[in-house]
Amino acid sequence: MGRQVFISHGDGRCELAVALGKALESAGLDIHLDRRLLRDDSRLKPETKAAIDAADGFLAMIGPENQGDSKWVAQETQYALQAQQQRGSGLRIIPILLDGAELGALRWLLPEGAAAVPLNDGEAGVSKAASRVLETLWGQPVKGGVN
Repeated sequence: MGRQVFISHGDGRCELAVALGKALESAGLDIHLDRRLLRDDSRLKPETKAAIDAADGFLAMIGPENQGDSKWVAQETQYALQAQQQRGSGLRIIPILLDGAELGALRWLLPEGAAAVPLNDGEAGVSKAASRVLETLWGQPVKGGVN
């Protein structure tokens, strides 16, 4: 099993999250993202917690339509912060800013100095964001780069 990344996204950004996940998978990472609509329960599911616990990187996708107010992104990010505190520096948290969004309500949830990665729609935007994620997580692109 390779390095693992959890992608947290709002319901309206599933396609973009899948595209980013595929770009990161092409660089050899194992990606977890939930494609189900998460409206049926207000609590994080045990399998979601387990995936965050196993992750080396956590990406919180923040779009201008919610400015970080997505219930699920906020809950998953809070849980990731708890996991990070328990493990020390073993989990890197990166906000992914969509279409010019700002951190907004998630600013207080994120570690001080967290490096945000912008992501614009389109194949070139996804590829560029994936490369920046790899550099932010591990200081250099993973062998093989991003296709």
